[in-house]
Amino acid sequence: MDSDIAGLIACLYTEKEREANERGEEISEYIFTNEYGKLIHPDTFSKTLRKIYDSIGLPHEFHLHTLRHYYVTTLLHSGVDKQTIADLVGHCDTSFLERTYCHPRLDKKRSAAEAFAAVQFGESIRSRP
Repeated sequence: MDSDIAGLIACLYTEKEREANERGEEISEYIFTNEYGKLIHPDTFSKTLRKIYDSIGLPHEFHLHTLRHYYVTTLLHSGVDKQTIADLVGHCDTSFLERTYCHPRLDKKRSAAEAFAAVQFGESIRSRP
């Protein structure tokens, strides 16, 4: 485990321990709990995310992974190298990233077609009628 992540989890544990002591309870065996030390139901995060989406006008079809996909795609289209992005999102190499997130943009496709036309025909596609 990365030392930064281990440090964050240690801080979280300390906070949970403080909360349990304030309630006069034993600390939960789980790391990710609600404010009462109880295990968080898997749907809790999704329900909270839906409320946030409603408040800012995002479609209900968006999921947490939609935000992840947007993040990765935006970084790729901004020129960030694939290995850095893979590291940021927790992939050990770029192969999954390339299969899942690398979608050519329309403007990039158009540029590629123009470059090909210029080499093959000595003209730009935009100069055609």
